[in-house]
Amino acid sequence: MKKENENSSEMNVQSEFSIQRQQANSSENQINNPILIVEDDDVSFLFLATILKKANYNFIRTTKGEDAIEILKKDHNFFLVLMDIKMPGLNGIATVEIIREFNTQIPIIAQTAYALSGDKETLLKSGFNEYISKPIKKDKLFEIIKKYS
Repeated sequence: MKKENENSSEMNVQSEFSIQRQQANSSENQINNPILIVEDDDVSFLFLATILKKANYNFIRTTKGEDAIEILKKDHNFFLVLMDIKMPGLNGIATVEIIREFNTQIPIIAQTAYALSGDKETLLKSGFNEYISKPIKKDKLFEIIKKYS
């Protein structure tokens, strides 16, 4: 979106992105700070959303690495990021490398259908804390979430 300042001829450029916030009901699994889900595939997101809602976790979704970077620069309240690797625009590896330039503390979990030999090591070296392969197993996901909560 471009806006023209009435008092000068400078143009300000602002980026727009959409996020989906899901609020969980109160329970023992409830973590006040949300999980950021960076997932462009609707089916994969729906699976994550369903199991996280049932376990009463809050989460926000974005579909692009670029948006995840902007969100994390502005909002420091996330306790964990679940990030797809193959996305349009910046892929998950490029995204995590940029995030690590300004935030080394937040746990970022790689989620991918590509589970070739050596992939886990590559992902961990690029800045991810953990790796989970698709299709994601619910128990493994919760094990990772609890590890960082």
